[in-house]
Amino acid sequence: METCVLDDIRDEMSKIISGRRFEHNLGVEREVAALCALYLPKRETEMRLAALLHDITKELSPAEHIALLDKYCVDVPESYKRNPKLFHALTGAYLAREKFGGYIDEKT
Repeated sequence: METCVLDDIRDEMSKIISGRRFEHNLGVEREVAALCALYLPKRETEMRLAALLHDITKELSPAEHIALLDKYCVDVPESYKRNPKLFHALTGAYLAREKFGGYIDEKT
């Protein structure tokens, strides 16, 4: 994956999430890049992609999360129902694949 792909994803994410959340994701991406330089240089681009996408659904309401989980036919674990802030861990993975599937391989 080339740097221009990361640029494209940054551009798209800036349209999907709020400015504050986007800045957070950019900070996570910078930290991931630094850690990858030390420990996982061959996976840096892949890890930076994960950093950029990790909060793709963080700002959705519980109802929006439930709608996405229904759309993707995902059974919601009881622990998630008790703590809706966890929903973004499930919905984010599905929405990221839907929107950016061409950049994400099945192992990611």
